[in-house]
Amino acid sequence: MTATRQCPARDYLRNIWNALYSTWEGMSVTLSHMYRRPITTQYPDRIAKPVEDRLPERYRGILEAEVDLCTGCQACARDCPIGCIDAEVRADPGSRQRLIHRFSIDIGKCMYCGLCTDACPSGALRHTQLFVASNVDVLNLVIDFVDEPRPVHKARKSEPAPTPAPRGSILAGRLARIAWDRPRDLPGDPRQRPVDIKIAIEGRDRPEAETDLLAEPMLPAAKASPASRAAIARLPRAEPAPADAPPEEAKQDA
Repeated sequence: MTATRQCPARDYLRNIWNALYSTWEGMSVTLSHMYRRPITTQYPDRIAKPVEDRLPERYRGILEAEVDLCTGCQACARDCPIGCIDAEVRADPGSRQRLIHRFSIDIGKCMYCGLCTDACPSGALRHTQLFVASNVDVLNLVIDFVDEPRPVHKARKSEPAPTPAPRGSILAGRLARIAWDRPRDLPGDPRQRPVDIKIAIEGRDRPEAETDLLAEPMLPAAKASPASRAAIARLPRAEPAPADAPPEEAKQDA
């Protein structure tokens, strides 16, 4: 059995050839672009077709809620893993009809997992193709879809199913109401605040919560954003009783 003779010079030249060939093969793609006309997309104002119209139907953009189709089951709020949906349904004392009093979505917290849309039995909650909602204040990212209490939707076999609004039309109208360049004014009952500052003011009706909200150890105020802390500082607080005021029991006895 004869051994194959090795030629050091041939191996040396073959390595040089392989190095030159692989370098030319890679650089040929780069050099070919030097003679091509560059293509630059001027986003977002100088494009032939909006980006939202190019996205697929099942794209997970910003959530919107069509309250006219909401059954008030609150399955979306229960299935949301981070609690960015705040829905409140109460029965009217007179008619005993269930009314939707609040339906808010914090799009700053939403992670676009789609679990809420899968849980919605009527299709009232859906993702849109909208993805731009830049703002200077985090509170402006809380979208309220209920202006006044409205009855829940009840599907009846004798009536045709309502036609849903075009996808994204409700959300676009809501975003147009919010000014992006200034903080949002939040009037009304502090307990009706959006989810992100509601965390820091829960327990407000308790006697031990009548002190400074941010300094109260029982409240998880550290979870609130800086903008939420500023909003909390502007909330009306209960006036402390004077030091020389008689206790309630003494007033009743008198």
